[in-house]
Amino acid sequence: MMKAPDYHLLILSALAATALMPPAARAQQVGTQSVPLCYDRVRRMDQVAAGGHLLIGAIVPATAQFRLMQTADVSGRYRKSIGLSTFDTALGGDVDASKVADRVWRLTPVADGRYVLQATDGRYLRGTRGSESATALMLSTTDSTLWTLQADADGTFALSHTDGGQPRYVTLYEHGAQTHYYGCYASATATDSRRLMLYLGRTEVHPGATLPAPADSARLAIAVQANGQTTLAQMGGEMMDGEALLLTDGSVAPDSPLGVWTCRRQTDSTFVLCDTTGACLNDRFAVQQAPFVWTLRQAGLTTASGDLRLMVQDNGRFAAVLPHEAVGHSVATLLPVGETPSLSLEGDTRTLSGAWSANALATLPWTATTTLDLTHIALPRVPADFRERPADRTTYILVSAAEAAAVPAAWSMTLACNADRPEDDAVLLTPTVLADRQAFTPPRAFRYAAGQLVYCRQVHADGGWETLCLPFDAHVPADFVVETYEGRDGISLAFHQASAIRAHQAYLLCYTGAAGAASNDFVVQASEDGRIGADAPASDTPFFGTYSGLKVLSADEGLYLLNADGSAFVRAAAGSSLPSFRAALRQPGQKASRLQLSHGGLQPDAVPTVAGEVQSDDSPLYDLTGRRVRHPSGGLYLVHGRKVVVTPHGRAVPR
Repeated sequence: MMKAPDYHLLILSALAATALMPPAARAQQVGTQSVPLCYDRVRRMDQVAAGGHLLIGAIVPATAQFRLMQTADVSGRYRKSIGLSTFDTALGGDVDASKVADRVWRLTPVADGRYVLQATDGRYLRGTRGSESATALMLSTTDSTLWTLQADADGTFALSHTDGGQPRYVTLYEHGAQTHYYGCYASATATDSRRLMLYLGRTEVHPGATLPAPADSARLAIAVQANGQTTLAQMGGEMMDGEALLLTDGSVAPDSPLGVWTCRRQTDSTFVLCDTTGACLNDRFAVQQAPFVWTLRQAGLTTASGDLRLMVQDNGRFAAVLPHEAVGHSVATLLPVGETPSLSLEGDTRTLSGAWSANALATLPWTATTTLDLTHIALPRVPADFRERPADRTTYILVSAAEAAAVPAAWSMTLACNADRPEDDAVLLTPTVLADRQAFTPPRAFRYAAGQLVYCRQVHADGGWETLCLPFDAHVPADFVVETYEGRDGISLAFHQASAIRAHQAYLLCYTGAAGAASNDFVVQASEDGRIGADAPASDTPFFGTYSGLKVLSADEGLYLLNADGSAFVRAAAGSSLPSFRAALRQPGQKASRLQLSHGGLQPDAVPTVAGEVQSDDSPLYDLTGRRVRHPSGGLYLVHGRKVVVTPHGRAVPR
């Protein structure tokens, strides 16, 4: 390490050389003529340009306010700090140079990894000798402290010097709740901050290295992508919002009035951009017959000959500007444009191809469409809901499994399919409510998770029975009871209560809550993960359900449907029908016009009954046909499958 006197000689030599310069050259040396147009946050040592313009700041721990270290003369022993609430500490680049003219520093390497710091007038930052724990920060025209700058892992910096063997750090010191100064301290309290944030000034945009040209004949759009937004160029250079046109594969949908250009490669790194007539785009965003050559650089789209210009978004239009004019603007790039969207209809399935924007997809007509096949397209990055999706029938959306992350929750009944293995089950992506009475016939088998499928319908509150069949397992809601078919004895059909609803099994359903004329919501959701096949559930059992509805062609089919008041199954005449999610009874050879319901299961004497204790007076009563009775007049009734006798003295179970 060099001795201190050697450092002083080096500094004095640098000062002398500066003093001998002509005034204009000296001004250029200290940076008064090259004023940055914006500032960018730097987080690593290799980003700190020697001799560049810097802002030095820190955040007040108590208030999170960002404060810059001032370079102008101040009274007192410490450097003053200036708060700047409009400065974006995450990004930078949004501050007018005139607002920070008295806070700009230049960092110059000297030797042994040390630096000197200068204000814009050429004076040096010096740490004066002070107390044992602190030194003041001053400006000097003849002397400078040699500073050490170190980058921390979090993107902040530590600036320090050594005084009498003791390292002292530049720290934002809280003198009072509203008063802060920068000083040099051996330690920092919880109210101070020595984690400095550096911002490097820019006077022009650096285009960076040349990149390969796009593929020959590629269809391209000119775009600016900044702050999470995409702006696209129209054919005349006017701006248009590109969010609805962006697709998940990085391409753009070719919706009007987007400007679409065809690439004609000249060399590996140069190309021309042509419109549909073959005319070439020039740097004035006009077309000409002679080729105008472009190139892609790390910064974006630039001209390849003459004065280097960068294509930017400026004053509501796209324009090619010089590097110093591009500061503060986002440089444009090129995005691939997808093929013209198209569709085909086969049966009730509509298959889409090409590049579909969010708007084009949202307004797609669903006439004669039950299944929308999107497995051959890239989805919009920000999809919208379908405006014409029918509500009078169940519809399905198929997407590629690779596009699953782009599917919005509003797209109910969306199935992710494996394009490489079409025989695999699809996967339900979105919560879906199965509409009562609408046919449920999925185009392919799929798996679902618990809670994804929901079914709801209105159930009468008069104590009558209804039929039910669901494609998923579910819990029985409160105030409802379901019963399964056990068998028949003569014209009596025996049912017994079930503890849960199982997928594809037929049930009787009854509301057991307070009686009333109004109906009640029966709402259930899938209680477990499961699978639904593409084919209708098996109907080889006597009591079976349907998801697509049932049409009786002839009375000889031996089908029985539950009557309107839910008290018995009656022989179905030709032309009778049954809506989806209901159940029917098949009894081949049976000629009876009516089969009675009995509840409690088959007993050896073929009479449904269960031995038990005396029933509570508030238990629901049913007559022997299965109808709920609110005001019994006496006689034999059923309570949860048990026979009871109602007398003026109450209810009793017969022996």
